[in-house]
Amino acid sequence: MQDKLLNARIFPALVIGFLVYFCFNASRVTTGIYIAFNQHSPVQLGLAMALYSVAPVFLAVRIGEMASRLGPGSLLVKGVALFLIGLGVQAFVESIVFVFLGALITGVAFTTLQIVLQLHIGESSVPQLRVRNFGYFSMAQSAANSIAAIMAGFISGQFGLHVPFWVNAGIAIICAMLVYKNRIYFGFTPTTESTNIYRTEPLTQLITRRDVLITLIAGALLAMAWDLHSFIVPFVSDAAGLNPQRVGIVFGIFSASTFVVRIALPGISKFASNSSIVKASLASVGFCFLLYPWWMNYVSLSIFAAILGLALGTAQPSLLALIHDIVPEKDLGRIIGFRTVLLNVGATVWPILFGISGATALTVLLVIAGTLIFMFGLCFPTLNGKGPNTY
Repeated sequence: MQDKLLNARIFPALVIGFLVYFCFNASRVTTGIYIAFNQHSPVQLGLAMALYSVAPVFLAVRIGEMASRLGPGSLLVKGVALFLIGLGVQAFVESIVFVFLGALITGVAFTTLQIVLQLHIGESSVPQLRVRNFGYFSMAQSAANSIAAIMAGFISGQFGLHVPFWVNAGIAIICAMLVYKNRIYFGFTPTTESTNIYRTEPLTQLITRRDVLITLIAGALLAMAWDLHSFIVPFVSDAAGLNPQRVGIVFGIFSASTFVVRIALPGISKFASNSSIVKASLASVGFCFLLYPWWMNYVSLSIFAAILGLALGTAQPSLLALIHDIVPEKDLGRIIGFRTVLLNVGATVWPILFGISGATALTVLLVIAGTLIFMFGLCFPTLNGKGPNTY
């Protein structure tokens, strides 16, 4: 009976998560292709990518707090409604202004849905199944991102640069219908007592704990690598001789690699701890970025996409499981929100910085980023969670 209940609560979240990540990644990839192949400037490309992340920087902690206080279900419907608005704006008028506006709205909606789904899956999973369930969630994300990237590149090349926005808006409608039908499974509401305790805990006290701080920094660095890869591929597309279809294929290889490695993650986790997986991922990603500036063509970008996909694909579920292990249950919403803030700060700053810096400085910045990630990976400690309800 318990397994059926868990499946009933988690399976809808996986399906909804698949559609959410599909729409978000399709929007990002289509935006990148639309700007790059309409001959807009690198600064505009960086600005567009940053707009997906800038508003959540200021809202994510509040969203996480509300999700913990009111329950994930209270924000699920609101988030998907905002999602429809953002993606609809991008599809409504073929204009870069509407692409920018849609990116801003879509970023807020995606952050809301992401926090809700992560909190729901973590709280609906018994500790021994948490890594497995987050692995399933990450597999759904990888599959969605892979299909979305290939779809966006193919449709852009075959039918026009703006057409994928229309397809994406249609899929978002399907997502909204599923959310409405399955909203009952997200109706978790904390007790008044836990809410009162939750309000008295200062966030600064929690994030300055060594294990929490190190985990948050690792997540921010890996997210930076993910965002840089999303920006670099369209940025160097002309120099590397990539057409829209090849851009989509490179992104598809990356997402497919994350999916494949997550299939093997339950087996990997039996032989390696979450900390070891994160450590290896950081070192691999850093080494890959150190090589990036010196070898840029279709073949090399495909190889780097595969390596980055394997490394980043194993890291995310392990980081999510670590957070649920080391953070008290009553603080999970805020920590997930704060983690989202860190991720979105990087996703906002790095594309703009790289867009302004140009191709010459790109090499220097990639070497710096690669060195930082690689060294942090070598120094990443072994973290043993004491359970979600204890400091």
